[in-house]
Amino acid sequence: MHAKAYLERFLQTHGWDTESDNEKNGTFYTDSMKSSKPLSPLSSDCLEQLFNHIGPKEHSPEAIALEKTAGFSYRTVLGELMYAYITCQPDIGYAITTLSKFSSAPSAFHYKQLQHVAKYV
Repeated sequence: MHAKAYLERFLQTHGWDTESDNEKNGTFYTDSMKSSKPLSPLSSDCLEQLFNHIGPKEHSPEAIALEKTAGFSYRTVLGELMYAYITCQPDIGYAITTLSKFSSAPSAFHYKQLQHVAKYV
C-alpha cells in the first residue's frame, strides 16, 4: 500500500481526518486563518508534562475506563504510528519513541499527545 494511502486510511479509521471545509472546497487559508493540522509532532512545552503524568497500570479498571473514554487503544495507535514512522515519516521518530515509554501506564495527557501526533501525520 502506498504510504499516503495508508496514512489517509489510518486517520479516517480513527475519525481524525484534519482536512478542513476550506481545503475540501479547494479554497486556501489566508494568513490570518490557521489550519487544524499541528505544526510539529510534539510541542516543546509538553515534554516535562509527559514525564510528570503517570496513568493507571495496564489492565486495571482505571486503565480500561481511560481507554474507553479516549475511544482508542494507546498501544494500537502507537503501533500504527510506529509503522508510519518506519516506512515514511521519519520526522515523528522522537515523538513516537518518547510516547512509547509510557505504553504500560499512559495517562489522559499521553492519549491526547498521541492523538496530536496522529493529526500531525
